[in-house]
Amino acid sequence: MAKINPNPAFILHGGDTYPYHGTESSDYIKAVYNGTHILKKYFPNSPIIYALGNHDCFPYFQIGPDDPWLARLADEALFDILTPQQAVTFKKGGYYVAFAGGFKIIVVNTIFYYSENKKTKDIITDVASQRKFIETEIEQAK
Repeated sequence: MAKINPNPAFILHGGDTYPYHGTESSDYIKAVYNGTHILKKYFPNSPIIYALGNHDCFPYFQIGPDDPWLARLADEALFDILTPQQAVTFKKGGYYVAFAGGFKIIVVNTIFYYSENKKTKDIITDVASQRKFIETEIEQAK
């Protein structure tokens, strides 16, 4: 990819960096870190926009609002990918907004709505205020 276009406006890292059924949480952190930093190595001038995948949670598919796992990912794997402002909402719910290539990119956490996510299945309100965040960001974009 770097030979074809060495400086894309941005790169979307869609998560799911770890296979099913890992046993060590540190392996998940390393996988996310390695995935984003390999992209950074080959595309040093392009922003890397990371979106949480359901295999990036430990245990997989299980993530709730203000989950300590989100803070771990932000602090240990994404510390030089996320801005301080992005890290705040990422730690709250795995979502944030990024600006790259003239676009406003709203990164959301759909794992909250996955039917097998036991941490959110009984929450009937706006999980981690993500819906409100999306609505606000879309309104501002108009």
